[in-house]
Amino acid sequence: EIPLLQLNEKEIRQLILNLCRNGLEAVPAGKAITIKTKVSGDNVIFAVKDQGSGISPDVVKQLGIPFFTTKDGGTGLGLVTCYSIAANIMQLLILK
Repeated sequence: EIPLLQLNEKEIRQLILNLCRNGLEAVPAGKAITIKTKVSGDNVIFAVKDQGSGISPDVVKQLGIPFFTTKDGGTGLGLVTCYSIAANIMQLLILK
């Protein structure tokens, strides 16, 4: 059971869309993307996992830097947006 959370629906939709879109672009046909929520202590954990080949350590270091992208035609703002949404959620929870 996941407790009821008061979250901004548009932000959560954008977060899920960005993470799933990245996963879809990373996995070969026939592989899966898994979305999970679970409770761990006082925390609710939301996770998106894909069966892609992974991200090189050099690229991992640059994730979240605005305009950094490895995609042709990418803006480099998808994960930046996700990080911002996650930070907003954390700030709201801390203020409560």
